[in-house]
Amino acid sequence: MGVFAFLASAFRWSGLTKSAGAASGFAMVIFFPMLFLSGIAMPVEILPQFLQDASKWLPMTHFVELAQGVWNGDALTVFGLELLILTVFGLVCVVLAFLLFRWEN
Repeated sequence: MGVFAFLASAFRWSGLTKSAGAASGFAMVIFFPMLFLSGIAMPVEILPQFLQDASKWLPMTHFVELAQGVWNGDALTVFGLELLILTVFGLVCVVLAFLLFRWEN
């Protein structure tokens, strides 16, 4: 579900830009803050409280919670909220990608 959500997000960003290079740069501006705020690069618990609260709004945080839980042996059924958030995020991104993407400039 995480792969679907983030690929859909990449297609959405590509619909907003005029070139592949611009899409790549724009995606990195979005990706790197999510990398540090979601718990991939460092534990969320060491961040200030306002950043911990903000991280809950990032889809990557929910992916990290899901992946870590499954890695630790929890069943997927425990992560219904995370799966729902990633699914909705992915579907919204797919719809936006279809609406925004154009082959012509």
